Amino acid sequence: MKKLYFLAIVFLVFSTNQIFAQTESSTLEIVGYTKEKGKAVKGVTVTVYDGTTVVETKPTVAGGRFVFHLKFGKKYKVLIVKDGFIEMFFEIDGIIKGDDVIENMTTDLDIKMIKQPIDGTVNTYDKSVAKVFYQDELGEFDYDWDYDDQITNELRQVQKEIDNKNKLFKKKNKDKLEEIAKAEYAKEKAKEEERRLAAEKEKIASATLLEAEKKKAEEAKRLAKEAAEKAEAEKKLAEAARKQKEAELKAIKAEEAAARAAVEKAEKEAAAEKKKREEQARKLEAERIKTAEAERILAEEEKRLAEEKRKAEEAAEAAKIAEEEKERKAEAAKRLAEEVLRKAAEEKERLENEKKAAEEAEALRIAEEKRLAKAEAKAKAEAKAKAEAEAKA
Repeated sequence: MKKLYFLAIVFLVFSTNQIFAQTESSTLEIVGYTKEKGKAVKGVTVTVYDGTTVVETKPTVAGGRFVFHLKFGKKYKVLIVKDGFIEMFFEIDGIIKGDDVIENMTTDLDIKMIKQPIDGTVNTYDKSVAKVFYQDELGEFDYDWDYDDQITNELRQVQKEIDNKNKLFKKKNKDKLEEIAKAEYAKEKAKEEERRLAAEKEKIASATLLEAEKKKAEEAKRLAKEAAEKAEAEKKLAEAARKQKEAELKAIKAEEAAARAAVEKAEKEAAAEKKKREEQARKLEAERIKTAEAERILAEEEKRLAEEKRKAEEAAEAAKIAEEEKERKAEAAKRLAEEVLRKAAEEKERLENEKKAAEEAEALRIAEEKRLAKAEAKAKAEAKAKAEAEAKA
């Protein structure tokens, strides 16, 4: 019983040390892919900085892939450099706030590469093309999606400007471009030869290393043989003691196997639970994004309908006002016409009265003139008769 108790304590201490060791050595794995217009870009130099200190530098491999294992609790800047391309960088915030258990984590991202203009000018881009940080709601590291959308649009605009610039330059410098293309081809051939020689050198170094490893293996084999012979001798000496303790050892091994099986089962269940939580978190995030998009579309549609309703109401109100104005003007025109007709009738009546009065006055004048003429003729006749009478007398 005491032996079993001691074995359980040893196993617990060993497991605890393993957990602590894993926590202390846990790293954040960053996997990146350099691409230019959807195609992988090899030979890109990728350098990780902790402040101004270089942490690690390595070139991209097949598929434009690069991998770094970084310590938690620091902020990093990753510089992406290749001749003929715009220099890029992205940022990693490796700090995990709160009391989350630190374990090995990984995240991946694509880095959009943009070639420099073919006219020899140099373009720069001074913004981080991605921001990686620990996302509490997911319990893992990922890049900022909203920021990524903004940067993607900006880089798409930069690429468009360079493409337009290249088209114009090609149009103006067709002959010169052929010379540049030949020079680039020769340069690429030289680089290819340089890579071939480097590969050949590496192959020779690998062969030398393999030979050395082979010798080490042979020496290890010899030592193993000697150790096996010595062990065989010790085995024969210990055979009797082993048989005596065989039953006890079998029991201990069985208990160890049961303990290991229990631990493995617990680890598998924990891993399955973690995977389940991660999947639920991803589904919830996808549903949140989908719901937010639906709400945005619904809000825009409500806004559009409200605007259309407002415009329709304004149009109806304007039509109503126009109709009322039309009726008012028609009524005013009618009243004006009636007033004009009334005044015209009054004017006609006045003119007719004036004409009648004038005619009557003219008739009176003529009658008066006739009366005066008749009286004057009578007076003249009387005066003449009187004068003749006086003359006769």
